[in-house]
Amino acid sequence: MNLTDINNACHRYLRGSGEMAKLTREFDWSQTALGSPENWSQSLLTTVNIILNSKFPMFLWWGDDLIQFYNDAYRPSLGNNGKHPDALGQRGEECWPEIWPVIKPLIDQVMSGGESTWSEDQLIPIYRNNRLEEVYWTFSYSKINDECGKQGGVLVICSETTKKVNTVQQIEESYKEQHALNIQLIVTNNELSAANDTLARINQELALSQESLRKTVSELIESENRFRTLVRQAPVAISVLKGSEYIIETANDKILEVWGKSAGIIGKPLELALPEIKDQPFVQLLNTIYTSGKPYQGKEIKATLIHNGEPKEFYFNVVYQPLQYQNEASNIIILVAVDVTEQVLGRMSLEKATDMLKMSLNSSGIGSWNVDITTDIMLFSEEAQRIYGVSAETILTFQEVTEMTLQDDRARIMMAINRALNEKGTFNEEYQIKRLNDGAVRWVKTIGKAYYDEQGTLLTFLGTIYDVTDRKKQDQRKDDFINIASHELRTPITSLKMSLQLLDRMKDNPSHDMFPRLIKQSRNSVQKISVLVEDLLDFGRLQEGKLELNKSSVTLFELLSNCCNSITIEGKQQVIIFGDKRIKVYADERRIDEVVTNLVNNAIKYAPASKHILLTIERENGQAKVCVLDAGPGIPADKIPYLFDRYYQANNFKSKSSGLGLGLYISAEIIKSHGGEIGVKSELGKGSTFWFTLPLK
Repeated sequence: MNLTDINNACHRYLRGSGEMAKLTREFDWSQTALGSPENWSQSLLTTVNIILNSKFPMFLWWGDDLIQFYNDAYRPSLGNNGKHPDALGQRGEECWPEIWPVIKPLIDQVMSGGESTWSEDQLIPIYRNNRLEEVYWTFSYSKINDECGKQGGVLVICSETTKKVNTVQQIEESYKEQHALNIQLIVTNNELSAANDTLARINQELALSQESLRKTVSELIESENRFRTLVRQAPVAISVLKGSEYIIETANDKILEVWGKSAGIIGKPLELALPEIKDQPFVQLLNTIYTSGKPYQGKEIKATLIHNGEPKEFYFNVVYQPLQYQNEASNIIILVAVDVTEQVLGRMSLEKATDMLKMSLNSSGIGSWNVDITTDIMLFSEEAQRIYGVSAETILTFQEVTEMTLQDDRARIMMAINRALNEKGTFNEEYQIKRLNDGAVRWVKTIGKAYYDEQGTLLTFLGTIYDVTDRKKQDQRKDDFINIASHELRTPITSLKMSLQLLDRMKDNPSHDMFPRLIKQSRNSVQKISVLVEDLLDFGRLQEGKLELNKSSVTLFELLSNCCNSITIEGKQQVIIFGDKRIKVYADERRIDEVVTNLVNNAIKYAPASKHILLTIERENGQAKVCVLDAGPGIPADKIPYLFDRYYQANNFKSKSSGLGLGLYISAEIIKSHGGEIGVKSELGKGSTFWFTLPLK
C-alpha cells in the first residue's frame, strides 16, 4: 500500500458532512503529540469515526497529552465566543483550567484501569459565551484501549442537562413558595378577622385624618409658594435641581441672568440647558454630592458660560445643598451662587500689578520696606534685604535698622523721620549705612511715608530704598574732574596770558632775546589748551552719542608708524614697532591715531625710566590686536578695574602728570564703537601692557 492509499484510508474514517468533521480533516495534527492522521492507530481512527458520525454529544481525550476531539452534537455545549474551535486538538489541561481539578481525577481513574464513571446532573461550570457559566451534565467516562490493549484515551458520552436541572429547581422553588403562601394565607385570614374589627375604628379616624391632611396639604402648598417667591425674589442666584439628571425645577431671575439664559430652560436637564458646562467639573461635582449626600461650598469657582453667543469667564462663591429626609438618599440639590467676578478680576489685576511693581523694583535695584506698627518689626523686600545685607530669616526692629545708619548721619535722619511722622509728610533722605552681613558702608536713598486712619491712628510706615553708592562715587569723580579741568585749563591759560603780556611789552623790540622763547612758550600753552578742549569736545560727543566715524581700509603698521613719528619723545625713550606689517583693518584712521597717541603718551608719562616703549601687531581670534608695552612701575591691582571709567585718574602713580582723566575713557569708547575691545595687564614692578582689538578688513 502506497502513501496515497494510506492517506485515503485515514480520511475515510474522518468523513462526515458536519462542521466538526470538516474542522477535523482540516486541522494540522502534525503540530500535536498525535502527529498526522496517517500515523494514528486503528483504535483512534475508529473512535474518531464513531464520534463524528454520532448524533449524541460525544467528546474524546486521547494520548498522554489528552488531545481533544468532539462532534457536532457536543459543539453547542461550548457556547459562543468561548472555547470553540480552539478546543479541537488542544491539550485537556490547557482547554479546561477552570474545571481541571474536578475532571482530572475522573480521567485518571478511568485511564488507570478503573471502572467507567457515571454522573447525573453534575454541576461543572465552564467558560463560554464570554463568561463562566454554571452548567449541569449527565455523562459517562469510558476507557478506550489501543490495538495493544493499552490505554488510549477516555471517551465522554454526555448530555447537557442545565435546562432540565434549572426547570426542576424552579418547580421545587415554586412548591416551596406555594407551601409558604398557603401558610401565609392561613395567618392572613386570622389577621383579617382581627383587622375587620379595627377597620371600622380606623375609618372613623381616617375621616378625621383626611380633614387634617387637607389642611396640611393646603399649608404645604402655601409654604411652597412662599418658598418659590422667596427664591424668585432672592438677591442671590438660586436654582433647585431634581433627580440624577439634575432637572432645573426652579431658577430665579438672578441665576437666569448669571447663566445668560431665559426661563425656557426650566424643566430641562442641566447639561441640556447649559451645554457649555460639558467639559467643566460641575456635573461631576453634582454627581459626588448626589451620591454622598454631603453639601459643598466653594469660593471663587471659575465657570465659562455663553452670553450673547460668546463664551465669557465668571467666578462664583457657591453652595450645593442636598435636601435629605431622614435617612433617604437626597433627590433635590439647591444651588446658591454669588457672582464675585468683578472682585476676583480686580484682585487678580491688583496682584498682577503688585507682581509687576515688585519685578520692576527688583530689576531697577529699588527695594521696599514696611514697619509693622504692632510689633515694630521691619519687613524687607528681597532687594531691600540685599541692600541692608540681611537674610530673609533675619528679624530686625525699626530701632535696630536706624542704628545701622552711620553716626555722622543718624541725628539728621532721626529728625527727618520724626518730622515726617509728626507732619504726616514724606521722608526723603540720602545717608550712609553699614551693612549687617559684611560691614560695608553704602550710600542709600530712602523715601518713606506714614499712613493713618480717619481717627489719626498710625496704620503703617512704608517706603522704598535705593543703593546710590555708585552714583555718589560718580558725583565725587565728577566734582574732582571739574576741579582738575579748572586747574588744567587755568595753568596753560595763565602761562599764555603772561607770555602775551611780556610779548606786548616787547612788540617794539622783536629782536629781544626773550622774544622767540616767549613765542614758543605761548605756542605750547595753546597746544595744551587745544588738547584739553578736544578731550572735552570728544567727551561731550560721546555723552550725546554723536561720535562720528569715517572708516576706511587702513594698514595698522603704517598708522602706528605715522602716529609715533608725530609724538614728541623726551629723554632717551624710544618707540619700537614690530609684528605683522600686512594686517589691515576697517577703521577711522584719525580716531585710532588718537587712541594710540593716548596710550603711547601714557606709557611715556607714567614710565619715564623705561628705555623702550614697544608696540606689537598680531592676529588673534579673527581680529587685529595692538599692544603698547612699557617697563614702568606698573599699576596697583585695585586701580585696574577703574582705569577706563570717566573722570578717573590714577593719581597715586609716582609720575607727576596732568590731564582731565578722560583719555582712557574716550579711547575705550572709540574702540567699542569700532566693535573691538580694550584692556590692560599690569604687575607692580614689571611694567604694563595696554591692548586693543579691531575687526580685520
